[in-house]
Amino acid sequence: MGEREASAGSGVVGVGVGGGCGVCGDERASSTALGYVLTLGISAILITGLLVGGGSYLEGERTAATTEGLRVHAERLAGAVGDADRLAAASSGGEVDVEIRLPNRVAGSTYAVSVVDAPDAGGRNRTALVFRAAAVEVSVRVPLSTRVGVAPAEGLPGGTVHVRYDGGGPLRVEFQRGDG
Repeated sequence: MGEREASAGSGVVGVGVGGGCGVCGDERASSTALGYVLTLGISAILITGLLVGGGSYLEGERTAATTEGLRVHAERLAGAVGDADRLAAASSGGEVDVEIRLPNRVAGSTYAVSVVDAPDAGGRNRTALVFRAAAVEVSVRVPLSTRVGVAPAEGLPGGTVHVRYDGGGPLRVEFQRGDG
């Protein structure tokens, strides 16, 4: 039995060292190539993950910036409507024109302004300003509380906006044509 073990052992040693079988004998070069392929594969997966994660992060930041920008400008326009309402109520039928300049874009996106009469969260019909961004699915709603009332308007772009009162009827929110 001792001889069989020795001859079997010597056959294995001969194949590993010497060159009997070229495919199953020397594995040193394949481990380098395998390591290189694995490194490239893992690097590709990590880079793809970073790009996807970074893109989602940037999209979230753009949405947040757009929402905040729209909210700021909606509040500014609501303030101008409030100013015009107070002036109209005190004017005894006189004309009022309050001008406000809004940017044409917010966070790289154009937007539209609407004055709507729609139910609020409590189910009451309320007049509100609605700012909607074009490039990102974002809208901001700011309720208006006026004594004179505000006429509905749809899809006004940013730029110079006039809140007008002609001595009777509701306030009108109008975009100045020709504004760039």
